[in-house]
Amino acid sequence: ATSVMINADGDALVVGYRTKKGAASTSGLVMTVSTDGKPGWMREFDVGPAGNDKIFHSALLPDGSLMAVGAASTDAKAPFVGWMVHLDQAGKLLKEWLIGEPPGGRLNGVARLRGGGVVAVGSARDVARSDVDGWIVELEEPPSQAPSTASSGTLKPLAAADGGERSSAPDTAALQAALDDLAADLRKKIDQGRE
Repeated sequence: ATSVMINADGDALVVGYRTKKGAASTSGLVMTVSTDGKPGWMREFDVGPAGNDKIFHSALLPDGSLMAVGAASTDAKAPFVGWMVHLDQAGKLLKEWLIGEPPGGRLNGVARLRGGGVVAVGSARDVARSDVDGWIVELEEPPSQAPSTASSGTLKPLAAADGGERSSAPDTAALQAALDDLAADLRKKIDQGRE
């Protein structure tokens, strides 16, 4: 498991990845655990038949659906690309997106924006300069209707940490709101842990 959050029913939503016995690849994993500790539904997600797919973080959306982010590859040796999956309340896949140019990147965190949509953060490798850039991606609502490619303008990379040419200027107000939401969620979890 890489991340856990509590849904409106008090159940734990756990995300991560698992390796199947005898396999050299991983599958993204999302599952629920009830308040009394009993496993609920569990779903595995694969981009390719022998891929290396990992989910690192998730955020609940206002309608109760879940947006999860991570990294995926089409086979065990292929480079990672950013991966977003949108799931309904029962874990059914509504839509997924692969984001990033080869040799790709990873999305490590996601937060819901106050005005709608989500923002995800991660890193993308720049082969020409042999370094790694910070990466911020915004997905406008409604996620289930967003196109599956970045070229449409609905799914857009906002900024590279070095201000590289492939990025537009970040919406600092939206980013600050997302960070505020994330900080509030963390404070709430800490406070709940003290009770």
